[in-house]
Amino acid sequence: MHRFFILNKQNNPKENIIPTKELLHQLIKVLRVREDEEFVCIYQNLELICKLINKQIIVIEDNEFIIDKNRKITLLQSIPKIKKISLIIQKATELDVDEIIFWESNRSIVPLKNIRDKFERFEKIIIEACEQSRRNDIPKLKFISSLEDVDFLNKEFFVFYENEKKLQFIDSLKNRKSNDLVLVIGPEGGFEEREINFFKEKETNIVSLGKNILRTETSAIASIAIVNSEVN
Repeated sequence: MHRFFILNKQNNPKENIIPTKELLHQLIKVLRVREDEEFVCIYQNLELICKLINKQIIVIEDNEFIIDKNRKITLLQSIPKIKKISLIIQKATELDVDEIIFWESNRSIVPLKNIRDKFERFEKIIIEACEQSRRNDIPKLKFISSLEDVDFLNKEFFVFYENEKKLQFIDSLKNRKSNDLVLVIGPEGGFEEREINFFKEKETNIVSLGKNILRTETSAIASIAIVNSEVN
């Protein structure tokens, strides 16, 4: 069953949905939805079973839902290449991350100023990934210029450092003191020493993902998957 997030304001969402031109085009021209075919619209905390009748979206069943997770995952990722940003956003959303934060490190290949005009495109990738993976909530997306802008209060940070040989992520995760988790992935050239010292001063967990050196996007996907397996 096709699934769509409704982001524009609705007056009577339990009766009918006022679609955007883009959604109507997708239903009629792209997906060729039949009038007897049901599809799902997500609006705020409502899951709505709908049909398309005379180019109108009519609600035939409505169900309220509550997002109740036993953990929060934030991905704190140094800005990589543009294509990798899109991939990381897509996969992190599919893996049920709650917030994605990109920060501009000294080794970031793409400067933050070159990304601002692409924010709408990234948000579209998030929505499509939510619809594909059938999740009911949309993760937050943020770009920051410095680690000084990160909130370290009451969170458990795991910084994946290629030169850490002793403390494995899986062991550190089992000894966590909070389920509000922040996964920190460095730039493609690796962390600078001053960045690692910054995280040490914040008393974060400096951990290893294993003996192999992973690409930045692989580290993000692998770490999130491990959290989902262990914490859920």
